[in-house]
Amino acid sequence: MSPHPRSFAAFVLLLCSFLYSTGALGAPPPRAIPNEVLIKFRPGAAASDRAAIRADLHAQVLHDFAFIGVQHVKIRGVTVDAALSRYQHNPNVQYIEPNYEIQALVTPNDPRFPEMYALRNTGQTGGTAGDDIKATLAWDQFTGDPNIKIGVIDTGVDYNH
Repeated sequence: MSPHPRSFAAFVLLLCSFLYSTGALGAPPPRAIPNEVLIKFRPGAAASDRAAIRADLHAQVLHDFAFIGVQHVKIRGVTVDAALSRYQHNPNVQYIEPNYEIQALVTPNDPRFPEMYALRNTGQTGGTAGDDIKATLAWDQFTGDPNIKIGVIDTGVDYNH
């Protein structure tokens, strides 16, 4: 069974958040969403301990990423920095971090993508810059839908290829 697309997206966001927060990507961290944190409780944390932490933070659970054990919560009455310092060393909390706003790169990070002049022609092979199908502009609008079915009807298809 494959993971739910939203679950995968959440995992990617959490991973990017970690990479940005540790400086592993060499870029400044993105904007933290005010009054929101991500909390990963330790596997042995009792439900009552989790509830007590959420109550102390006046936290409202926005989303529970059960597949990775992380809760996305909105906090009231305490700043994000105060929540982090209060619970980063708590024995029931594996980690707590700001909820960063990040944007996924729509343009592929394939090192050979620049060679695909039909998708984005910058004149890289001596061609005319802009003489392409504008794929990167289209990707900013739409990157696909798993429910769309595409059929190819072509008598010239070599099914042995």
